[in-house]
Amino acid sequence: MDSIILSEHDRTTSRSNFGCTRLWNELLESFRTKVHTTTHRRILKTYYMSFTGSEAADVMHTVLLDNKNLPRRPKRQQAVKLLQKYLHRHIIETVKGSWENEVFADSRRLYR
Repeated sequence: MDSIILSEHDRTTSRSNFGCTRLWNELLESFRTKVHTTTHRRILKTYYMSFTGSEAADVMHTVLLDNKNLPRRPKRQQAVKLLQKYLHRHIIETVKGSWENEVFADSRRLYR
């Protein structure tokens, strides 16, 4: 069996090609482990395993600040934009279960 030996150029190229995917997955995994889901009540309904938009923005901002792979110190608005992408990609959803034309809100709106 022949073993394939990658040159230094090949290894750095493959790291840079998938660096954004790796960063996306790291941020997503950190968010999932750190976001605290609880039971919320709104009017007469109970929503289990949910979190508010402001809680999610707090957690995501902390995750971004803790990540050493980012070149600059991220702002909270960037965390909200990333959560908007999560909503758009159906990673998170509103408790109503809808995604279309939804805008992530850094507020008391509930998500799961």
